[in-house]
Amino acid sequence: MIGWEDVYKVVVAMVPLYVALVLGYGSVRWWKVFTPEQCGAINRFVCYFTLPLFTFEFTAHVDPFKMNYLFIGADAVSKVIIVAVLAFWAKCSSKGSYSWSITSFSLCTLTNSLVVGVPIIKAMYGPAAVDLVVQSSVIQAIIWLTLLLLVLEFRRTGLGFSSNNSDKDLEGSVDNTEGSRPAFWCLMKTVWVKLAMNPNSYACIIGLVWAFISNRWHFEMPAMMEGSILIMSKAGTGTAMFSMAIFRLRVLIRVPLKVGRLSQELIVSGELRALQPIFQIYGRRQVFSGPVVTLKAFEDNVLIREFLEEKGSGRVLVVDGGGSLRCAILGGNPVVQAQNNGWAGIVVNGCIRDADEINGCDIGVRALGSHPMKANKKGIGEKHVPITIGGTRISDGEWLYADTDGILISRAELSV
Repeated sequence: MIGWEDVYKVVVAMVPLYVALVLGYGSVRWWKVFTPEQCGAINRFVCYFTLPLFTFEFTAHVDPFKMNYLFIGADAVSKVIIVAVLAFWAKCSSKGSYSWSITSFSLCTLTNSLVVGVPIIKAMYGPAAVDLVVQSSVIQAIIWLTLLLLVLEFRRTGLGFSSNNSDKDLEGSVDNTEGSRPAFWCLMKTVWVKLAMNPNSYACIIGLVWAFISNRWHFEMPAMMEGSILIMSKAGTGTAMFSMAIFRLRVLIRVPLKVGRLSQELIVSGELRALQPIFQIYGRRQVFSGPVVTLKAFEDNVLIREFLEEKGSGRVLVVDGGGSLRCAILGGNPVVQAQNNGWAGIVVNGCIRDADEINGCDIGVRALGSHPMKANKKGIGEKHVPITIGGTRISDGEWLYADTDGILISRAELSV
């Protein structure tokens, strides 16, 4: 029977994980400590250093001669059953999909057992259970992730080639790709190359080799070597959870724009439109998104300032300045206010001034260029009205997605 003491042990093990997760989320979402580029650097640091050494630390101390083969066999049988069920669903159901089957299999079986599983299992069942988790993670990294990568390559090549059709892409160019699929050995070569570029593959294989040698001939890891590994691996759990949160936020921002570029149905239906590439990028935040607030103001900045003095709540102000290049309708002070009030970005069909000050602000800004002359202050303009910029109609309440490739407008928030 599970008692309150057991529940408390699990809570004690889980709270530190969620503290790291919340800190990662808050540092990007609420406190704006890191830019998207810095988030990418943190993720690469975790991917190439702390997590591989964390994996190596556990793998190197497993005893391959005392592995629980019944447990490993049961794990394999459970995965095979799940594969069979998902394959049957994809084949026989009208709503079935092989792509979703692959995703479902990953979610059901390929868990982050070392980062999350070890602390919880240790609290619930003790060190003996930790050995089982490490054993399953080793088999998962060497066998199951390799098979998953192979299946993903099959899916990619299967979807990436047409059947002897000469189709036009979204830009009107002709695609003469033949329907022949690459040979099996070409796929295997691609899989092995990707595995060779994965630091966790090296960590797991080298750790397992060391485990075989050390347990066969009873070698002890040199203190200098173990200390060098521990100094980085001890940060593995915390940095992995921290990176997980900031990576998720980067995906939420970037994926819709990539989906938009590839989705012909959304573009043809008018649900998704791309603005002409006429804008210069300003501000520290090169990637931003949010619901649109529209404003029409020709060579006048009073209403712009009034908007940016309000709480932004993650919205994006889109200003139709008529494409005027005779003066600047947005300056540094309003942009600083927008940053402090929580606006995600500002898009101006006109010019800005104080470019250096704006480039230092943690907000996304797009404009036609910079201009030294100030705008009028008559308060003339229209709020919350449909506007047209570069031939694209934009309405209040639609969603804007911007990154270094361009700007998309969607009638509704895009799902990830």
